[in-house]
Amino acid sequence: MNCPFDSAILSTISSIPMTCAHFSRLRPKVWLSDEIINFYMAMLEDYSKDRAQRSDGEMRDHYFASGFMALLTDSPNSSGINYANVHRFTMSTMGRDEQDLFMTNKIFIPLPTPGHWTMIVIFMQERRIVHYNSMWDSGEIGLQ
Repeated sequence: MNCPFDSAILSTISSIPMTCAHFSRLRPKVWLSDEIINFYMAMLEDYSKDRAQRSDGEMRDHYFASGFMALLTDSPNSSGINYANVHRFTMSTMGRDEQDLFMTNKIFIPLPTPGHWTMIVIFMQERRIVHYNSMWDSGEIGLQ
């Protein structure tokens, strides 16, 4: 995409602005930026909220931002998990729109991997985790 003004804002969702430069990352064989991933997650979350409001009692989905896994695994201890960050993310989710993270339908977590993005989806009611990766077959993990 040729845009004379790379910083021109073309669209905004949930206070995430998308500029011409961001949209240019949608070309084939170009790494998707965090901004593109976060914009898409915000768009899906808006759709989920809308769908839940229109249908009586339907549970919402939750969409984490692109940096969630990096913060979660940024640990100074040997466990590899930063529990303070987990607490911060779950508490901020619960405070937003009175949404309890553990009472959602699905949780979506974008995961940057070498060369491309993948997606982890936690199906809360089914107690199932699926890792979607366009480069290989999906790995499915059942929770006990």
